[in-house]
Amino acid sequence: MKYIFLLLTLFFTGGIKGQGNTDDFPFLKKGDSLVSAENHTAAFVFYQDELNSERAIRDSLHRAEIYHRLCLTAEELNRYPEAISYHLKWRSLQPFLNQKHQQQYIDRVINLLPHATDSLGLTRLYYRYGLLLSRETNRVLALNYFLRALDYARGIKNYAAMATISNDIAGEYWDAGQKDLSTQMYKESLEAAVALKDSNRIAGVYMNLAGNYLEEGDFKTGIPMHLEALKIKELLADKSKLGYYYVQTALVYHNARNFEKWEEYVHKAYKIKDCEACTSPMEKAMLYAELGGLAKYKNQIPAAIQYYDTLLNLSKEIAYWNGQKTALDNLALIYNDMGNYTKALEMITQSEDFLTENPYHHISHQNTRAELLFQLGKLQEAFVLLDKNIRNKALSNYASERLRTYSLLYQTNRQLKRYKEAFRWNDSIRVLENLLRDADVRKEMVSLETKYQSEKKEQQISLLTAENKIKNQRIRLSWMFIGLLVVLIVLVLSLLFFRRRQAAFKQSELQQQLLRSQMNPHFIFNVMGSIQSYLYKNEAAKEADYLSRFASLSRSVLEFSSQENITLKEEIDMLQNYIELERAGRSNSFEVSFMIDDDMEMDFIEIPPMLLQPFVENAIKHGLGNIDYPGKLSLRFEEKKDHIAVEIEDNGSGLNNSDNGHHKSKALEIFQQRKKGIEQKFKKELTFEIQNLSTFDQTKQGVRVFIQLPILNND
Repeated sequence: MKYIFLLLTLFFTGGIKGQGNTDDFPFLKKGDSLVSAENHTAAFVFYQDELNSERAIRDSLHRAEIYHRLCLTAEELNRYPEAISYHLKWRSLQPFLNQKHQQQYIDRVINLLPHATDSLGLTRLYYRYGLLLSRETNRVLALNYFLRALDYARGIKNYAAMATISNDIAGEYWDAGQKDLSTQMYKESLEAAVALKDSNRIAGVYMNLAGNYLEEGDFKTGIPMHLEALKIKELLADKSKLGYYYVQTALVYHNARNFEKWEEYVHKAYKIKDCEACTSPMEKAMLYAELGGLAKYKNQIPAAIQYYDTLLNLSKEIAYWNGQKTALDNLALIYNDMGNYTKALEMITQSEDFLTENPYHHISHQNTRAELLFQLGKLQEAFVLLDKNIRNKALSNYASERLRTYSLLYQTNRQLKRYKEAFRWNDSIRVLENLLRDADVRKEMVSLETKYQSEKKEQQISLLTAENKIKNQRIRLSWMFIGLLVVLIVLVLSLLFFRRRQAAFKQSELQQQLLRSQMNPHFIFNVMGSIQSYLYKNEAAKEADYLSRFASLSRSVLEFSSQENITLKEEIDMLQNYIELERAGRSNSFEVSFMIDDDMEMDFIEIPPMLLQPFVENAIKHGLGNIDYPGKLSLRFEEKKDHIAVEIEDNGSGLNNSDNGHHKSKALEIFQQRKKGIEQKFKKELTFEIQNLSTFDQTKQGVRVFIQLPILNND
């Protein structure tokens, strides 16, 4: 807590930018004196009493400062949820810079605060509050809350939370110049991702960890890790953030002076820039930075300026400070090369507004300004800035900026006729250049890239080989699979039988578990028929995919049948497998779309398992089963205060009397039995509603189902 007390001290003496000092609020001196004497309990009571004073009621600025002091004092008293509450009240009266662009982070903290009563709730609250503090550029305090969130996640062994939080902590440490701690946290994130068997997370952490090594100039360690991350990502069906992976790969080749590969990966990223799932607005901004750099390298100066202008405007729209700084810095360098030093200095001066605590930003900025001062003949001023960089311990973290600093020191000392110093820096340049331009490293990069591309081709060849093997063994494989299926069915039935014999007070729970396994015989036999069809048609690839999906679905049913709650992500994954199996077995296929709130933490949210499958089955079999036009099925998920709002909609034939009396009743019977048991056990309301679309719009047909799934872990 020492650094929090330091923050308090800085605050009360006017040491933090944007905060008033004690002289600005003389009526708070008594409380401030109590803080200085470390009597935080008395100070807290004083500030609370001051909230009710006529001054505080009349003056919103005075009231905002009291909230701020209450926030800091509550932290000293280890009353963290209260501290967060006071922080939100303070910011409602005194917004931070660009707060309107970060409102989503504030809203998330507000929604989580009432539910932070258990370890998972506190994990989510502290993590989200840490993100908010990070957006306020208060890294020290953000790290404090991130670390608290991580401690809670470790305590409950929530690997998804551990992977996410430690990954963010690693990024904060790197920005603070603490490279060893950053690498350590990335390794912890990787361990959690491996424990989850989550390939997407593994790829992401590999990419970040590789970035640490590459920034230091350790290409031999970083490049294999980076290409492994890219390989994993490209093999996944999930293409989210793929644009980021391509841009980061382009940067690797750029730093290693492999300009052909640099351009190749920039163009790969450009092709998917308009794919919303593949490239976020911030990732698109990063792409324009690389496009500008590529145009400059090709001496296409007007195009480079246009790309950097686009980067600047896009970054302003999304309040991306680093993007604005990058655009201004690079425009400054272009105008410097053009000889327009006044314009260049104007650009670099503007970029100072976007400097953060990140030591890389300061080092890069001082290098750029020193380069401009050198061109203007202000050698001593340039030397002072470069000397600051040399004294900065974080310089060793950034190989490219270190080389730039050495080069500028050589040129500056040479112009100042300090030839001995110039010679020394020239030697340093050669040593570092040999590290960065090492021929063996570049050959290894080419070798790894070739290996990576070869593995992709080998996978295609393996598929063809596997197809021939499947042709020769298809009958045997069919019987083996049928045998496995029988074993699975026996295991499920045995499990249900065993649970039926448990104590009477568990009967309602047993009934729920029985109903969870309602992927019953006709679905299994339909799957077997489809597999048999693929065998006869010699469609090995489809058969392999179908078997894989069915195995995954069967495993989910077995696992979920013994669990009272699962994560929302597991439920959605199970539904995706089920729907794809249904689509594969139909002659008239249909379109499927999943619409999921981007800000929803699916790994953290726990719900009752397999409540949605009967409604999805109804939509597919009875809604889309006998139509003669393209079918559509959509599922929308949105997080509310204490439940997940789910909407299942099809454009099928709609409900009629027959449906209400037969098809619909089966799904309702299953749902109603489970609904009753869940509400009794968890004391949470579970509601649903079924509507014919034609009731509200005669031009539409189909059925819409609204379901409110209770969140089981927000107490």
